[in-house]
Amino acid sequence: MIVSDNTPGHCGSPETIIVLALSRMGDIYQLYPSILSLREKSPSARIFLVIYKEFAEAMAPFSAIDGILLIDGSGLKKRVLSGEDPVTLYQSFSLMVGAINELSPDLLINLTPNRIGAMLGYLVNAREKRGLSMTGDGYRTHLSPWILYLSTFVKNRLFNDLNLVDLFKKIAGVGASKDEEKALRDLPEVSHKEVEDLLRFRGIDPGTPIIAMATGASVEIKRWPVESFSRVCQRLLELLPTHRIVLLGSGSEDAARNQHILKSAGGRLGGRILDLTDATSVMTLSALLSRVEILLSNDTGTMHVAALFGTPSVCLSFSQLFHPETAPALEGNVVVSSNRACAPCSPSALCNNPVCREDLEAELVSSVIVTRLGHMRRPDREDWESLHQDLGALSTAGRSLVSLARRDELGEIHFVASGDFPVDVGAVLRPVYRVLWHRVLSGEKAGDPVPIHWPFPLSEQAREMRKALERLADCSSEGVFLTGGDAGLSGEEWAMRIESVDRNIRETGEAFPPVGPLTTMFFLEKESIGIRDPFLWKLLVEETRKTYIRLNERVSWLLDCQGPVGGNPSISSSGGEAELRQGERFFHSAAV
Repeated sequence: MIVSDNTPGHCGSPETIIVLALSRMGDIYQLYPSILSLREKSPSARIFLVIYKEFAEAMAPFSAIDGILLIDGSGLKKRVLSGEDPVTLYQSFSLMVGAINELSPDLLINLTPNRIGAMLGYLVNAREKRGLSMTGDGYRTHLSPWILYLSTFVKNRLFNDLNLVDLFKKIAGVGASKDEEKALRDLPEVSHKEVEDLLRFRGIDPGTPIIAMATGASVEIKRWPVESFSRVCQRLLELLPTHRIVLLGSGSEDAARNQHILKSAGGRLGGRILDLTDATSVMTLSALLSRVEILLSNDTGTMHVAALFGTPSVCLSFSQLFHPETAPALEGNVVVSSNRACAPCSPSALCNNPVCREDLEAELVSSVIVTRLGHMRRPDREDWESLHQDLGALSTAGRSLVSLARRDELGEIHFVASGDFPVDVGAVLRPVYRVLWHRVLSGEKAGDPVPIHWPFPLSEQAREMRKALERLADCSSEGVFLTGGDAGLSGEEWAMRIESVDRNIRETGEAFPPVGPLTTMFFLEKESIGIRDPFLWKLLVEETRKTYIRLNERVSWLLDCQGPVGGNPSISSSGGEAELRQGERFFHSAAV
């Protein structure tokens, strides 16, 4: 597969590393563990981060970065939409690229998943590139197998079991950091002192146990109802008489929400709630998060900051949020999510009735927080098993699902459901796809199959899965034949047959989404061949043939994985299985 002219390590030990991350603030925080690993791998290198200018202050607590280059993304977008002269726009863009190239980068890691990112990936002059880029004639290309995987995320998210933190490491070509507490140690002592002074001034003595709550989010659909936060506050203050609660946020909307919560608690209990909206800088917020016992949070950058400082979180996941990929990557973190059939929404969906927010019951969330507080801040294996069991006792097969973060044998974070939860195709196939992609995208063969035991309620989906895989096997076999040089067809006939094969592959993936990860990856690999010179047509056909061979091998492996209908669904790559109550739509997960 031609996805890169440079293999990782091609440039030796890089002196200057550019990390291009024009994305959301939460994504940038999820990237920081990769930067820590890069720093360990190349301790003398200069590491620069390219981000949108509105996130500059957010990176203040993180010392592993030597410098930050700021891009005015919103300003550039407005200029494009206003119809500004293309020559002037190009000159501005050229200045941005020039500022990066002046650093003489040895290694570019591009994690920006859009057209601007691809263009920058092409224009930046680096000896080695990993991530997204573009060919000279404007086609997108992927300079790492794992950036291909990132490009499949949105379309096939229900079958993804890899957290963004771990995926960013794979794209960067690094493993887990050996020093997970570096971010905490690097916080200056003055920030910790400022937090203690602020808390003491507001009536909280040193050593007082604190629960923090991040009640806001970037858009309304990602915000848990303010009434639910109010009920959680009241319940926690009744159950935990020595604890205090601090409310976090910034801006007028968060201020209004937090004042509503404060007033709802009433005089007696409200006196134990502290509203710190707009009262902290990024540095003091980081120190505060390292000080509190636990954080309750919507999907915000705050929960990822807490993870970097080792603070356990209870995360609320609903609407467009899919916690396996975006929840904060810290072992022992808990996610409460909606079980509704339509959850999660498509990332581009505009739901007018986000009832999934109501599925997360305040009583359950309160109990989850109390349960998590009863265990170690960083649970060892024995305490993790105990916590998983305790959470399972709280969970019901109703509207909510409780999941607990666990680090697997590869050092990667996965979220293991607790208690009874609905059987769905995603739960059955996610761990199987996890094994497949880990093997083949790391350059290995698919290897031994992982048996898939389909539960009775999914018998029809199991049969459809086999049919879809058999169709893909036929299509990919025909593609291998047509590109093998022995088809005996005219050029026009050959092109029509290839087009028909690809159309059938695409339609199969669209008609049956559980095989979508295979078909999406196939077309991305085809797109990334990157040969446009007509005089190299033989090499183009040869590389195209390899894409059909890889698809055929992956399809054959999944066909070998298909087990009997009515068994117990596999839930982990290590062979752990779930206990199915036969004929029901729920199974109970044993600790994996």
